[in-house]
Amino acid sequence: MAWKPKSKKYQKTEEEFESDTYQENKRDLFADKSLLEYIPAISPRFASPYHLIDFVHVLEGCIDGTIKDGRYVVTVPMRHGKSETCAHAIAWALLRNPKLDTMYISYNATQAQRFSRKSRDIFVGSGGECREGYNTIAEWQVKDGGIQVFTGIDGQIAGKGANLIIIDDPMKGREMAESPNERQKAADFVQEAISRLHPGGSVFMVSARWHVDDPSGQLLRKENNGQPEYVHIHKRAIEDEGLPTEHAFWPDVRPLDNLKRIRREVGEYNWFSWFQGEPRPPDSNLFQSAAMVYDRVPESYQIAIGLDLGFTEFGDSSAAVVMARDSNGIYYILRVEQWRKNIIAVSHGIKALQQSFPTASLFQYVSGNEVGTLDLLREPPHGIDIFGVPARYNKYARAMPTADKWNRGEIRVPKLASWDLPAFISQCQSFTGLEGDRDDMVDAMVSAFDALDGGACSGLVPGFYGKRVL
Repeated sequence: MAWKPKSKKYQKTEEEFESDTYQENKRDLFADKSLLEYIPAISPRFASPYHLIDFVHVLEGCIDGTIKDGRYVVTVPMRHGKSETCAHAIAWALLRNPKLDTMYISYNATQAQRFSRKSRDIFVGSGGECREGYNTIAEWQVKDGGIQVFTGIDGQIAGKGANLIIIDDPMKGREMAESPNERQKAADFVQEAISRLHPGGSVFMVSARWHVDDPSGQLLRKENNGQPEYVHIHKRAIEDEGLPTEHAFWPDVRPLDNLKRIRREVGEYNWFSWFQGEPRPPDSNLFQSAAMVYDRVPESYQIAIGLDLGFTEFGDSSAAVVMARDSNGIYYILRVEQWRKNIIAVSHGIKALQQSFPTASLFQYVSGNEVGTLDLLREPPHGIDIFGVPARYNKYARAMPTADKWNRGEIRVPKLASWDLPAFISQCQSFTGLEGDRDDMVDAMVSAFDALDGGACSGLVPGFYGKRVL
């Protein structure tokens, strides 16, 4: 309940006295429990997270003060209870030590504020009280003095400090993780936050892994007098994978069969990052499997045309890829075209494709001068309307979902083609994503794939259902 100051002359009623006593007893009851006992006691829908017992024990030690200056990187698979454990841990910590200052950091302010509401509700539900007049979703104070700060890596922490810092998944997604600038931005914010620890305070980086050089990886490389500065608590979704003794880390909730299906769905690169905590260096050959072929496409499908218009300093060709998707989620490369950099030839080529595939919309990721190119093509005499989507991060990251489908045999090419099929396959299998490489056909395929698969392109024109045009 909210705390309200009362005048000295005011005398509490019996009901108020009993209410305050009840709140104090309730708080003491929960505070006396261990964190493993507390979680199901206050949130009966959750079981005690015994699978995270190594993490819970050191967290309890840092909260109780038996561990000073704790530095931990906790790599836990996605969807394995780490965030719920952290939310309850903050509430439990404040019940035991209301003067504790904590700081919670996530990948953005919205996620951090969602976490703040959860922790605050748990704390108040356990008998804790927040200070009136100092209780916003981004920062709140308990009645007895401890200040709790919740922010994203794009937030401000100037003037803030903490006894306990929890950094929970500072990377938002794959594209962010594959961008060196975005990774470093997150790592720099993490380091700034750590510098604001109170003497004797502890920090926990609790995250699935995204990249060998993500913020967790950078902390794990830090040394002090030749010894690792951070203790690594590492949990894999499947332990002893591939051996007769393999088993699920959290079998009651994530059984082995479920995890193996997830592995097939997310692909090897994401599996080893997100679920095994062992990210692999990006492979220069992102499209690793041989191309799957088809004899014919189904009668009905979604269709889109992806473009890469190469009017750049590198002298790239321009390319278009016509891609279809059937109701089973199989993708078909219907046609691939390449043109040299003359805009007239490109315009004629795109119009010819539109005549052959009139139900298909045109999509392209754009940056820099490419925006002007699309504007030019919209004007007479061209009159070509292309949906330009801002190209965030790098092309390697954008190509990863497409490559996962290719490697699983779910993107297929025709057995015979009137266009240069060998050149297309060769470019896919040698794709590196580096600037200056010949990758226009791959970039065009990625634009078409994202339009059909629910990526950035898809929100512009929902649908594109059509019949095959002969």
